[in-house]
Amino acid sequence: MSPEQKEALAKSAATSSGYLRQVFVYNRSTGAAMARVLAEETGIGAHEFCPDAFSSDDVLSLNLKKA
Repeated sequence: MSPEQKEALAKSAATSSGYLRQVFVYNRSTGAAMARVLAEETGIGAHEFCPDAFSSDDVLSLNLKKA
């Protein structure tokens, strides 16, 4: 992702780019609400962000950007 894309994602998720760095680079888990937002924005399954709240076959853990 470009720096502009990272900032846009942070803005749409109502968080900071530093927090997203922790999530994407250091595999920090998020809460369920943030996992939902990130799943919708990125197409990455919510399970990847918050495995305690979502199973890998959960609808939010399917690739949302396929269609």
